[in-house]
Amino acid sequence: MKRTDAELEKLAIERYSSGESMKSVAVEIGVTPATVLSILRSYGIQSRSKGGLYPLDESYIIQAYKEGQSSSMIAARFGVTMHTITAILEKHDIARNNRYKNTTFDTAYFNVLDRCDKAYFLGFLIADGCVAKDSNHVRISLAAKDVQILELFRQATKNANPLYHRKDQDQYSFNVRSKQWKHDLARYGCVPCKTFTSYLPLIDDAMMPHMIRGLIDGDGWVSSKSHQVGFCGTKEIVTGMRDYLHTKLNVWHVKVLEVKPNTLWQLTWASKRDIQKLFDYLYKDSGPYFLTRKYDQFKLILQGNTEVSRQITQG
Repeated sequence: MKRTDAELEKLAIERYSSGESMKSVAVEIGVTPATVLSILRSYGIQSRSKGGLYPLDESYIIQAYKEGQSSSMIAARFGVTMHTITAILEKHDIARNNRYKNTTFDTAYFNVLDRCDKAYFLGFLIADGCVAKDSNHVRISLAAKDVQILELFRQATKNANPLYHRKDQDQYSFNVRSKQWKHDLARYGCVPCKTFTSYLPLIDDAMMPHMIRGLIDGDGWVSSKSHQVGFCGTKEIVTGMRDYLHTKLNVWHVKVLEVKPNTLWQLTWASKRDIQKLFDYLYKDSGPYFLTRKYDQFKLILQGNTEVSRQITQG
């Protein structure tokens, strides 16, 4: 039975409001996308642009959530993802009362850096992590070959969220949302848009090797082919690492090279003497908190050196 114009208009509005695209609605009811747009406009319904969604009524979202509607229900109402809704709730400090809670998660993990795992993962986050600008989302993504270190991070922080696997890139992500984490990480320069602002924070001397190991695992390299250990980042963090390790270990005061103008700098150590000192310093009392493939490259460089030993104990 052929639908009337009124029925088509009602169906178009319902489908579009539930989150379907204008194109899919048009195909479903047998009209052009332009006709769907005309219907929406005639009823005063704002359309979603290619660049994003129309401005959301945040006051309505907050009120609806307080009245018992779930994030997913509100998201469906506006045709957005649930993460968009939760970001708005976090922005206004609205306590999440969803059925699911990450109740075991250690929100105070970075409050005091008193263990090697905390210092190591701080370094890794400074080097390779992401802190969202407009929410409390903290994320670190690594290739599948390094997934074990993310699993150790998840266990150490008691994070109930499973690692997210992005199959198209064969990449895993550790994800949490924590206002406390965002605050604590900022004390060490791990902030949104840190690509241009990161520096080497000076923490307790006993924790420094673990943090530097995390930095190198995140943004450094160890190559047995070129016989080098290197690190790249902002001028401040690269220079800070060079000066600290020169003073602490008496390794060579290597030159800091500008790789990309005003953006990226790097340093490298190539002498076996320096690499031996770095190895002994970085891996002592490290526990399992290191990337095995970089540790193995250290060993290959130092093969034949009688001083090489695996100084790994539980930290």
